[in-house]
Amino acid sequence: MQIELSPPEVVALASQWAPDFIDNIREAEGEYLLDLVLARVPAEGPALKLAAALFKTVTLAVRLTTDPEADRRDGVAPRLAATVTVKTVHIPADEVLKQVRVVLVNALRENGLETAAELVILPSDAAQKRGVSLRVLVDMQVVMRTLFPGFSAIRVAYGTAGFTIVTELRAVGA
Repeated sequence: MQIELSPPEVVALASQWAPDFIDNIREAEGEYLLDLVLARVPAEGPALKLAAALFKTVTLAVRLTTDPEADRRDGVAPRLAATVTVKTVHIPADEVLKQVRVVLVNALRENGLETAAELVILPSDAAQKRGVSLRVLVDMQVVMRTLFPGFSAIRVAYGTAGFTIVTELRAVGA
């Protein structure tokens, strides 16, 4: 079975599933933008509380990618990569992304998906003109097995036309 989602469909689906601290999900030029309502983010520590008092919302950009050749070469299940960056200027992006990472780890754990993703904060790189970012590498096989028992992910692709996942239904116990 092949499931295809266009960028507007990805936005609609993400909007339905988003927690209350995520607002205004949209797509622009190949990346997904969302507003993080800082006062609603489940946070510990003073850094995010101070940011919430000063900024109210922060815009995050999420860029999705896949690399089927690398997946085949590495011999691993299909992976979906997301790079999350902070678009709002004059805010401690590293502190915001650390809290986003904590929230994502907790959400994965609550949904039985703690082994489905690797989350790493990448430092800024002036030479590459890249600010601090959060890299999320999702094992789509684990996601399918957990959320849709009996299905396995065969191929995952993301491009300008949207997101595609090819799945296969396997006999229970196979």
